[in-house]
Amino acid sequence: MVRATAHEIEYHYFEQFRRDYELPAAVVEYADAPDVRLKGDKYIGVEMARLYVKDGTDPSSEQVQTSRRDQVLSLAREIRSQEGGRSIELFVDFDPAKPITDVPASARRLALLAKEIEGDPITLVGDLSGNAEGLRFVYHSGVEHPAMRWRSLQVFNVPNLDPSRITAMVAEKTKKASKYAPCDEYWLLLVIDFFDPAQDQEIVLPQSFRLDPNPFQRVLLYKPQFGQVMEIPQ
Repeated sequence: MVRATAHEIEYHYFEQFRRDYELPAAVVEYADAPDVRLKGDKYIGVEMARLYVKDGTDPSSEQVQTSRRDQVLSLAREIRSQEGGRSIELFVDFDPAKPITDVPASARRLALLAKEIEGDPITLVGDLSGNAEGLRFVYHSGVEHPAMRWRSLQVFNVPNLDPSRITAMVAEKTKKASKYAPCDEYWLLLVIDFFDPAQDQEIVLPQSFRLDPNPFQRVLLYKPQFGQVMEIPQ
């Protein structure tokens, strides 16, 4: 399967955005630095970015934790296989409030729990805080499968948007603005994708929130799946 490039994803979002937000009469050009240019009475450059709940360098971010959950499941399954465990199907809900910090240790705990329940009929184990830190529940059907399939089955709470994340993103893009192609004005479009737990957040801001001076005439939040657009006061 061929993955879409970052530019292809941005263009896809912008095509949705232009259906949900009234743009000035203009010819739309896709480029780079900024990502989109509107050629009309004004030459408007639109820089785009995805707004994540947390920075990807944060170990507790969903970007990092998604990968670690996959690593834990894979290693735990391998441990049980090497120990001669039954070939069961396992579904696991990891607790986002308790980020995985030690993949091998978490995998060993999960493998041990799987060993305890793999001989039982249909089993749903909840309230695991006491014996398997980082897990909320583990489920298995009690049926063996030719291939051991262990999967993450995550349940998420959707947080309200953290204003500091907007401030940080605007500051980051401001540093790069001097390298943008000349335009009459610049906009910043921040996309929040409902389908990505690392991004999904409610577009709710304090009424008093204002952006510091920056080179963007408009800073817009956009949630494509809901056609929701908010212009941030400056």
